[in-house]
Amino acid sequence: MENQNANSGVPNIENHLVLAILTTLFCCLPFGIVSIVYAVQVNSALAARNYELAKINSEKALFWGMVALWCGVALYILNSLFFLLPFAFV
Repeated sequence: MENQNANSGVPNIENHLVLAILTTLFCCLPFGIVSIVYAVQVNSALAARNYELAKINSEKALFWGMVALWCGVALYILNSLFFLLPFAFV
């Protein structure tokens, strides 16, 4: 979301920190940590008024957050299959 803030002219770039934290806790720890690092770097780049770097870090935080989410979903599905598979042959 790159909407201009009406008062200051600063672009509103989302850092995706909530996605990063939730995927770290509930989905895939390694990729979630990478997402958290990029999400924090968004705030640092915005504070330094480096909006291009903030946008790039925002996109990377979203990407790694989605990777963590889908890896977590895949692992939960595989775990469920391996747990339920022995009961299919009883």
